[in-house]
Amino acid sequence: MTLAHKFLLMLVLLALIGDGLGAFYLWRLRSDVQEFSSMFLAAKNTSLIVGSIQDMIFQDSTKPAAHVTGCNCTASGYDRLQWEHSKGLAFLREIEYKEGALVIKRAGHYFIYSKILLGEIHCGGERNGFLKQTVFKVGAAYPQPIELMAVRKFFCTGENTDQWLDNSYLGAIFDFSEGDEVFIKITEKKLLRISNDAETFFGAFMV
Repeated sequence: MTLAHKFLLMLVLLALIGDGLGAFYLWRLRSDVQEFSSMFLAAKNTSLIVGSIQDMIFQDSTKPAAHVTGCNCTASGYDRLQWEHSKGLAFLREIEYKEGALVIKRAGHYFIYSKILLGEIHCGGERNGFLKQTVFKVGAAYPQPIELMAVRKFFCTGENTDQWLDNSYLGAIFDFSEGDEVFIKITEKKLLRISNDAETFFGAFMV
């Protein structure tokens, strides 16, 4: 076998190894997506959700993570939701907070999640109204907000009471570059119910 043939064989082997590692990584990532999403979207117990998220985040303290909680606060010029990022259960680890957005400092795949408590005590004429909660990202490569995931819900449903209460869940894995920002908007902010850190929250952690 000539030197050229040996070199070509080495390149082929390296390509096959690379394909194998890539396929394994995609398989692991797909498994993580299914595990995280199934746990988060299927759970109905708020304490269970928060506890499960904390377990995942603190399994590897070397990876970036952030968890921010609901607050009755506003930022001038921004219609995105604002969050408490330094008190109570909130924390930032290698992720920054900027005017309602989580700012990614290390590129990679992140599980993005949110839970929002919604309610109305006097539905009145707004019965069977409609709202949309959306998670967006912006970055140097795409200055206009890109919709990552969204949920549409009817509110003030039912005919037996003027009171309505529900939760809105979102969670999935996405790829982010350094400097990307991820944030949430909701069409009916008046329905937000901020009661405690476990009822309304938003976060991200690298997988």
